[in-house]
Amino acid sequence: MYSRIEKFPPDGLHIELFPNGLKAEEGRYLNGGKEGLWTVWHPWGEKKTETHYNKNLEEGRFRHWYENGQLANESWHQKDLQNGHYRRWYRSGQKMFEGKFLKGSIWEDKGWRPDGKQSETLITDGDGIIIDYYENGQVWLESHYHQGQLVYAKGWDPDGEPNETCVEQGEGVEAWILADGRKMLVAFEGGQETDAQPADIDYHYPSCLTSLIL
Repeated sequence: MYSRIEKFPPDGLHIELFPNGLKAEEGRYLNGGKEGLWTVWHPWGEKKTETHYNKNLEEGRFRHWYENGQLANESWHQKDLQNGHYRRWYRSGQKMFEGKFLKGSIWEDKGWRPDGKQSETLITDGDGIIIDYYENGQVWLESHYHQGQLVYAKGWDPDGEPNETCVEQGEGVEAWILADGRKMLVAFEGGQETDAQPADIDYHYPSCLTSLIL
């Protein structure tokens, strides 16, 4: 028999540096968890994210910047769930989405194309459709929601070819393109996100993708 000893970070200021000496991350621990404002930087010194914590749970405003310094995303959280208004932008500074989450579920949304024209995106009381675009104007994701939960989705690569995205009746996977250009495969069950993995590793695809990956 043995006792398991849990190791927690010491309370106080935490700072990580890049090999070039610039700050990579800064924040404070309290009672073993993150507390207050935590900031992450790009290796060249531009700010990447600001996240606020209360007892190790995201609480309050979150902001994320592109590599060029343009704000990419601004949202509010309550007890680790998105809750309240949110906005997203393209790298050009053109607004992409503006809406509201309710306890982790999308509840209101409207969107714009990269050229500034309003898109087909419209979510009202948790029901509707969200259209995501690549910077070149090609549709990236078409996602349908009911009562704030994802029920159906399909997606395309920048050249217009179908990609790994396939969600039916709230089950499946979406291919997400992150602000830094990396692709993530995000799994959904019951309309809720359950897992996320880099697209360059083996993944258990839903059966409806068989024709796309053979």
